[in-house]
Amino acid sequence: MLVIRLSLSWYLDAHVSFRGIGVILFTLVLLLGCCLPLSLPYPQTVRSWLLRCGLFLLHRLVPARSDWVWIVDLTICIGQLKCLLVLGVSLERLRDCGAALEHHSVVVLDLWVTAHCTGVDVDDRLEALAGGVGTPVQVVRDHGSDLNKGMALFAAAHPEVIDTYDVTHKLASLLKAELEVDQRWAEFLQRCTSSLFELQQSRGAFLTPPSQRSLDRYMNVDRHTDWAWRTLAVLDAQDKSEVAGLLELSEEEARSWLAEKLGWLQDFRQEVARYKHLLDAVRQTEQVVKNQGLSQQTVKQVWDQFAPEVLQDASLKDFLTELRLYLEQEGGKVPPGQPWLGSSDVIESLFGKYKSFAEKAPYAEVGASALAIPLFTVELTAELIHEALTSVSMDDVRAWTTENGGQSILSKVAAITVATEADPASLQDTDSG
Repeated sequence: MLVIRLSLSWYLDAHVSFRGIGVILFTLVLLLGCCLPLSLPYPQTVRSWLLRCGLFLLHRLVPARSDWVWIVDLTICIGQLKCLLVLGVSLERLRDCGAALEHHSVVVLDLWVTAHCTGVDVDDRLEALAGGVGTPVQVVRDHGSDLNKGMALFAAAHPEVIDTYDVTHKLASLLKAELEVDQRWAEFLQRCTSSLFELQQSRGAFLTPPSQRSLDRYMNVDRHTDWAWRTLAVLDAQDKSEVAGLLELSEEEARSWLAEKLGWLQDFRQEVARYKHLLDAVRQTEQVVKNQGLSQQTVKQVWDQFAPEVLQDASLKDFLTELRLYLEQEGGKVPPGQPWLGSSDVIESLFGKYKSFAEKAPYAEVGASALAIPLFTVELTAELIHEALTSVSMDDVRAWTTENGGQSILSKVAAITVATEADPASLQDTDSG
C-alpha cells in the first residue's frame, strides 16, 4: 500500500511521470536497501491504479441534497472527444469555506467523455444527475454554445434554478468587446511583438514584452499592459543608473538605448493608462466576486473599491455601464443577504491541471486519463485506495472507456502500425512508379 500511495501522490502532486515513479523508487531502494522493502511497479501498473481509483470516486455514492451548487464546463484537447465535467459544492460548505473554492472544496458529480455533445446531450446529463443527487439551487458556468443550449432546456424544466454567468468569462467578454474595435490596441500588440523579436536575444532581454497567446488573449490583457506600465516607469525615471548597470552601459548610453528600442511606448502613454484603468476595474470586480461571493450588494461592494481615476475615465463609460448591468442582473438573482458562488475558477483550475498531465502523452486527447480529475479533489488515504482497488478492476475501466469515447488515438496509431508492418505490400518503395 505504501508503494501505491507514494506512486499516486508523486504523480498527482509532484507531476512525476509513470516511468519517473519507477526510477525514484529504484533510487530509494538503492540508497536505503533492506530498510525500505519496496517493489518496483511497471508504468502501466501505476496508470491502472490511477484509473481504478478515479473510476471508484466517480461512481461513489453522493448523498442527495437540496442545496447543491453545480459548476459546469466542457473542455477539449485534440481529436473529437470532449469532456463534460460537473462539480458540486453545497451552500452549507460554501458558507464555511468561502467563495474562493479550492480543489478539495468540491466533489466531482459527473464526468462524461464523448465525441458528440449537443445541447440536448448536456440537458440529458444534467437531468440524470439531478435525479440522482438532487436538483441544484444554482449552476455556475461560462456561455459556451453547447452549455447555453443545454442549460436553456434544463432551466425550462427547473425555473427555480439560478443560472449564473461566471465572472471571469463575463469580464473577458467585456474586455473583448472593448478592445477588438480599438485600432490602437491592435497597433500596440503589433509593436509589442516587434520589440519581443528585437530584444529577446539582446542585452535588454529582461525588458522584452510578453509573447502573445493564441487562445484567451482577452483574458490575458494584463500581461501586456502591466509590462507597458512598468516599462514606461523605467523610461520616465530620471536616475538611469540601475537599468544602465543591468544593460552594462553608461547612463548616457542607456538613455539612448532605451529611447531607440522602447521609445515607441511614449506614443501609447494615454492608451496604456486607459488599459490600466480597465484592468483595475476588472481586478477589483474579480477580487470582490471571487472572495466575497455574488450577492445583491455586489455592485456597491465593487464600486466602493474603484479608484477615482477609474470612475472618472470617460473612455470607460460604456464598459462600466455593461459591468454594472451584469452585476445587477446576476446578483439580483441571489436571495437577499446571501452571497452565492460567482466564479467557476475551480473547474478551470482542475481542467488546467488535467491538461498539464495530458500534454505529456504522445497525443493530448481527452480520454481515460480524465479519470484522474476526481483524484485532484480528495485526500488520498490508505483506506480510500484500498477500497478503490478492491472494488474496481481494469475491466471496469475498459468498460467505462468504451462507453466514454471509445478507442484512443494512440491505440489507433498502434493498430495501424501493426497492420502496416504485417502487410508486405506496405514495405514496398512507394516512391517508385
